[in-house]
Amino acid sequence: MKNRILSCVLLVVTLFLFGGCLENNTQFEKKGKILDHYYYRNQQNLLRMQNDDFEIELLPLFSGNNAKTNQLKKIRNLTSHTVDYLASFQSKVVEYVEGGSQEDWLKINGLDNYLKPTEFLFGDDPASPKEGKWTALGLELHLKNFKENMLALLESKHRSFFYCPIDPQDFTYDEDGVQMIESWESVLFYNQPLSNVLVRLSMLQYHVLQTEQIVLLELKRIESY
Repeated sequence: MKNRILSCVLLVVTLFLFGGCLENNTQFEKKGKILDHYYYRNQQNLLRMQNDDFEIELLPLFSGNNAKTNQLKKIRNLTSHTVDYLASFQSKVVEYVEGGSQEDWLKINGLDNYLKPTEFLFGDDPASPKEGKWTALGLELHLKNFKENMLALLESKHRSFFYCPIDPQDFTYDEDGVQMIESWESVLFYNQPLSNVLVRLSMLQYHVLQTEQIVLLELKRIESY
């Protein structure tokens, strides 16, 4: 009788530990799918701190110059608005795939789902993708506007030196001697699993903050002359 009870206890403990291992493995696999997101999130935080420091350095240089102070505010606001837009985009595509909001990405069940993200971003007909703020085309338009607006905040004589990590351009490649063109949004997001979509949106947030830093450094360089 004692042996039977002991066996039952051992069985329960084994199942408990095994279940925990399965759960941990599942969490590990999920984290692996979005590992780049954690990298980009850490890099974003680093860029934010650096850009805040650059703003602190620039403000005394712009003291008494309302035009340059306003220029600095526009740069920071434009960046913040675009980063927030991309974060909202992530939330909306997750909500569409999961059927509800989920802030903890490790609890997302549909990280491998590629049909729903594509449906959300492009619609039913890839030859005629849907338009709107929360679509692949809307994303491309928003980022193009961000680049153009950032460029407009620099004096024309300094624009030729401006490098923007955000550059939504179509891709061209050669296939059997024929030049093919594929849209930027299709290459990045079409038929991609949710995990890739989320990570690439995180990557774009990082590039937006990179762009802000490049502009701030250029302003600092100009003021140093």
